[in-house]
Amino acid sequence: MELLSHQVKDFLTEEKEQYHEKLHHLYNEFIQEFSLEDLPNLPLEKYALGYAEGSFGWWLEYKTSEIGSIKGGSASKHVIYYKKKEKEWFYPEQYSSEHEAWQALRKDILEVVEHAHKIPYEKIPETNLLYSKSMLKGKISYMYAPKKMFPIFQVQHLKHFLSVVGVEEASVKDKDCVELSRMLHDKVYALPNMEGFDELVVANFFYTYYSPSEKVYKLAPGENANLWPRCKEAKEIAIGWD
Repeated sequence: MELLSHQVKDFLTEEKEQYHEKLHHLYNEFIQEFSLEDLPNLPLEKYALGYAEGSFGWWLEYKTSEIGSIKGGSASKHVIYYKKKEKEWFYPEQYSSEHEAWQALRKDILEVVEHAHKIPYEKIPETNLLYSKSMLKGKISYMYAPKKMFPIFQVQHLKHFLSVVGVEEASVKDKDCVELSRMLHDKVYALPNMEGFDELVVANFFYTYYSPSEKVYKLAPGENANLWPRCKEAKEIAIGWD
């Protein structure tokens, strides 16, 4: 593999520098809107996706998607959200109200941010409401600790990029997206002459030149779909492997 710093330098054209400068301005807008100092007092209505444009969740999923995307899936990844059409709050069933749920989630968001800064990194406990919300946990961690990780939030993508820089598959087993991103960050910036390149630039470089290949599988419930009734009854689908 060619020296990574040479590849990134060749990648970073004037046009790309201007683009990354735009992303930095966008990042600074987010931090001005949702500073770490104000996070402990963030009201539910300012957090919840669906309640109003300009919420914390809206900024993370839509406004800052070019910094690092967490689009896809359902709104449940935000733990608490609001459906305008139904005029109804959605939150974990163990809580008696959206406000009780928000008190717990806000505390857990602060715990995620705290752990993002820890050296060495420590996983958040399983009791944290964001423990299984991989992409949201990763995005929040990056937005408040951008010099400790990359804006890459899909576990499989991180594992792929780690393999690009020579990390063996066995070393990435059972690690969450934040831990993998921190590992990739440490590995990349330990390489010669990489310290001058910004995390946004390096992440964009990886996706441009080492993008993970997507696997597409064709559903095949039998010849002429003759097994479809059985699949439907069993609530399962077939790919066609013997």
